[in-house]
Amino acid sequence: MIQEIKVQESLFKISSPRDFVTNIEEIVGFEPNNESMVIITTNVETDDVVDCVVVPTLSLVNLSNILNSLDDDKLGFILCHFTKQKLDNVRPSAKFLFETISDDHLIRDFLFIRNNRWGSYLCEDVFCCPKNGNEIK
Repeated sequence: MIQEIKVQESLFKISSPRDFVTNIEEIVGFEPNNESMVIITTNVETDDVVDCVVVPTLSLVNLSNILNSLDDDKLGFILCHFTKQKLDNVRPSAKFLFETISDDHLIRDFLFIRNNRWGSYLCEDVFCCPKNGNEIK
């Protein structure tokens, strides 16, 4: 089931991945379940959050269809995957998913949240995004 969350435009700005992760419950209105994907749509010119959709699984078909329905030249997407799985098991699928959808959509970041830690599937800098993520503060 896809759950669209209505977000008042200009209510939130996303200035960094840390900013997004620490405010996700406020943006979404609840703590998303594990094994779900939160898709945040942002205005690329202002960084305002425009829309938010929660998808229950990391499905390429679901994600592609949702991004196609939301896409606009002035929009970018931040994907946030909530998971309980070991990250080493999820990273190859996440990388494939990103490579598949990034040709057609502006993906600003693809984050994970696991065990109260977060990081980016896209960042390979171990100082910025350690293998098991950064603690959510």
